[in-house]
Amino acid sequence: MSDRRRHATLVGVLVTLLIGLGPLALRAQQKEGEKQQEQPKLECNLTGTDVTQRAEKEIDNAAKAGSDSASQGGYQSAMRLLKVALAQNAKDPAALWLRGRAQVGLRQYVDADSALNAFIELKPGCQNLVSQLREQAWVELYNQGVRAYQGGEEAGAMALFDTANIMQGDPRSLNNAALLHEKAGDTAQAESLYRRTLKMGGDSLQVRAATINLALLLKSQNKNDEALQVYRDYLSAHPQAVTPQINMAVDLAHAGQADSAKAILAGLLGRQDLSFTELTELGTGYSQIQDAGQAEKAFERAHKSNPYAKDGYMNLLQAAVSASDFKTAADVGSELLDHYPYEKDAFRAVAQSLDRLGRKQEVQARLHQMQSLPLEFIGLQLNGRSGTYQVQGQVSGGTMSGKKVTVPFTFYGPDGTQVAQKAISLTVPGQNQVAGIQFQVQSDKPIAGFTYGKVQSGS
Repeated sequence: MSDRRRHATLVGVLVTLLIGLGPLALRAQQKEGEKQQEQPKLECNLTGTDVTQRAEKEIDNAAKAGSDSASQGGYQSAMRLLKVALAQNAKDPAALWLRGRAQVGLRQYVDADSALNAFIELKPGCQNLVSQLREQAWVELYNQGVRAYQGGEEAGAMALFDTANIMQGDPRSLNNAALLHEKAGDTAQAESLYRRTLKMGGDSLQVRAATINLALLLKSQNKNDEALQVYRDYLSAHPQAVTPQINMAVDLAHAGQADSAKAILAGLLGRQDLSFTELTELGTGYSQIQDAGQAEKAFERAHKSNPYAKDGYMNLLQAAVSASDFKTAADVGSELLDHYPYEKDAFRAVAQSLDRLGRKQEVQARLHQMQSLPLEFIGLQLNGRSGTYQVQGQVSGGTMSGKKVTVPFTFYGPDGTQVAQKAISLTVPGQNQVAGIQFQVQSDKPIAGFTYGKVQSGS
């Protein structure tokens, strides 16, 4: 894994994907349970001329127009009137405000930003009015950026997020724009946007993401001291944060400060409040500093916290092998194969462990079982939340190549109770061939893991 890590399917260190990618509604409605905050009373009196009143009517009609062409025509008519008004008085607050509104309607966001800034200089008591318009524009641009990104148009998405940031600085659009600039190779702009997010503060998940991404970016440029300082700054305000501590420890170890790194990780390992994901990240961190024994302890705790997470099994198995704890590896691997019987990597790890334990007869039995598998599943992953979950990975050929088979899957909640079942039909690929597998399962209860059984039929 390169040092510019991106958390996708592996339970590793760092959550650095685009965050908050989902259509938003305007935040004008109060959230349930949120205490109503009294808004400051600001004076925002605007006196318009006959020209600005006509322009305002054009803008109001444009906003209600049934087609984009009619809407744009109305905004352009308003702009012609406002040009006259501003020629008469370049500092007419009403004309500047209406010009900002019209330019937002015309999608001339840079010019709208200038007009609104000039308006606020003259009428600071109208800040709430301007903020509402900016937020409306930001939501529209942000949602367009989301749709562009989801449609594979990364350059278009980046431009839309950049424009959204002109209208309103928001950690979500700042982080998304930063990630896309970084991916496009514009690391200077990415760094600037990450730092702007951190300076703004606010949403804890966004600040955490910006911290991690900025530190990774700096490290990729060999600015290791700056990267460490980013983590220190964040941890001074969030001393209980897990992932940044793990990342900082790994960076310290790579910088030759192994004792400091181990002290940080040991402190985390001693905590009893870590989640499955955090314990997995901790195990990954120990693996990256070549401490296999402690990695095994972290992965063991992760596995116990969610025994139906397939990644948890595999991580513990691999860590036990790395730590030369072959008895544990053989036992865990055998248990894993009871729940996931078509995993060749697990067969190999079990056979290796049995061989190191001198149990030669069992080695041959396991290898024979592996060679007799009807199919092999590779990298099955569970993703999703809130009712819709997805399993995806690959399937490879075995003794039932070319046949259509059914494989039963069982899904479990965080407490280990069974919450769903689904039988998947597939055609087994040919020998040495691989095909993708993907399916969804619906559950009104949270799903934390899954198992699958042996093939039930073949034709």
